[in-house]
Amino acid sequence: MTTPLYDHVSFEASGISLWSHLDSPLTEEMIQKLLKPHTSTNYFLMFVNHGLVHYCVDLKNITVSAGQVLFIKPGQIRIPPSSKNKAEYYKVIFNEEIYGLLPSPCRFWLDPLNEQKVAMSTQAWQRMNDALMLLRTAIQTAATLTIRMAYLNSVLQELEHAYFSNVEKEPKKRQVQSFLQFQTLIKNEFIAQPAISEIAKTLALSDTSLYQLVKEWAGVSPKEYLNRRVVLEAQRLLIYSNLSVKELAVRLGFADENYLSRFFRKQTGQSITDFLVKFNDMSS
Repeated sequence: MTTPLYDHVSFEASGISLWSHLDSPLTEEMIQKLLKPHTSTNYFLMFVNHGLVHYCVDLKNITVSAGQVLFIKPGQIRIPPSSKNKAEYYKVIFNEEIYGLLPSPCRFWLDPLNEQKVAMSTQAWQRMNDALMLLRTAIQTAATLTIRMAYLNSVLQELEHAYFSNVEKEPKKRQVQSFLQFQTLIKNEFIAQPAISEIAKTLALSDTSLYQLVKEWAGVSPKEYLNRRVVLEAQRLLIYSNLSVKELAVRLGFADENYLSRFFRKQTGQSITDFLVKFNDMSS
């Protein structure tokens, strides 16, 4: 009951690809593969200039309108629309190696607002579009990697500023850095399912402060946030691996498959079998 895993490919030697709605470099075979649910090891950005685009990312439906940018991290399950309804857009894809060469990591990829997109002001959109066109020209003319990286970094910094500009103006959101640290810790340690008190200690916070922080940003308790991350990983592995439920339980640190099944049902309201049936129906 598994679905083949299709990765995006890198079309440039530098690991950076950019194209518009008018000139996709994908073959028809690859397009058909990518229209099915899949994951990728690459970072993905879609800049919508006109119209609407509907995506499904990690089983969440997202609508991206003109002046907004969709971003998808490596490992996220994505289902692009079969039709983009005459939308006008640019796509940028780059790999982990390229990301590691950037001067500094971009916090927006952690998506603390859980929106999966960035809304831009008119001025910021124009600056970013200018940088995109320079990046496009650099790719087309085989400019050096250093030049390509400079333009890519300009685009990402515009996104970084736009994502957090409104957040950091609000006094109640000043602890963004602490929440980002919490997200990173959960990302790296969720399989071990650390105690919430240990997480608070690692972040130099009291249990109460950690609870208030996560509740403010995510709308749930730290324990619920951790549980949701475990469930998401279980869903990804159910879809994109050949692991049995028993093997999945071991992989995720559960005592046995029955414990995992009970946990999954409690968190999602459906059994593992029902989840797979629903997903297969959605992707058929």
